[in-house]
Amino acid sequence: MIADLADALRCIRPHEPAALIMSVDRLSGRQIITGSLGCPVCDARYPVIEGAAVFDEASLVRCRAAPAVPSADDAGVIRVGALLDLTDPAGWVLLEGAASAAAAALHALLETAVVMLNPPGPVPPGAELSVIYAPVAPFSPGLLRGAALSHGVDPVIADSVVGALRAGGRIMGPISVAVPAGVAELARDGHGWVGTRRAVPTTVPVTLSRGRRQDSA
Repeated sequence: MIADLADALRCIRPHEPAALIMSVDRLSGRQIITGSLGCPVCDARYPVIEGAAVFDEASLVRCRAAPAVPSADDAGVIRVGALLDLTDPAGWVLLEGAASAAAAALHALLETAVVMLNPPGPVPPGAELSVIYAPVAPFSPGLLRGAALSHGVDPVIADSVVGALRAGGRIMGPISVAVPAGVAELARDGHGWVGTRRAVPTTVPVTLSRGRRQDSA
C-alpha cells in the first residue's frame, strides 16, 4: 500500500467520517509492507498485511482463495485508460475485483496511481499499486478520479465507489452490472458502459412562497 494513500482512507464503521492514523512497522520505498490504520473515533484497528490494507478479514480470505484473473491484454488496458479519460497521471484510480487485472499494466502505461479493491487471487507486488480488502470503498468522498467495476460486484460496494468519485469522475462497468445511482451514463456497447459521477448538491433547495399581506390598521 502506498503511504500517500493513508491520508485518504476513512474508517468504515457507522460514525462521522474520520481520517485514519497510520502506524508503520515495515516500509519499502513508498510501500507500507506491515503496519496498521487506527480510527481516532471508535478505536478500530485495520492491519496492513503483506502490503495490503485489510478492513475486513473475510474479504481477504475470500479474495485470496479465488482463482487469479489473467493480466489484461494491451487492448484491455488501453480501453480502461481511454474510457476513464486518464490523460495525465494525477489522482487515484480504483479497479474493483477482477477489473484489477489491468492495474499493473495501467500504471506502467500511464504512471497512474492505482488502487485494487478486493482483487481475486494472489497479488504481485507493484511499486505504485495499493491493495485494499474491504466490504465498501473506504475513501474520502470525492477522492477518486476514476473507477472500474467488475462482473458480479456487490451493489453496496458499487454505491460506495460512486460516493468516493469526484464530481465528473468517470466510472465503467461490464454490461451485466447496472449503472449505479448518481452516475450519468455516457455510452455503452456490447461489453460494458461508462458514465460520470453527477455533481452532488452542496445546498438544500429552499421553497419560496408568497407571504400573506397584512392590512394596515
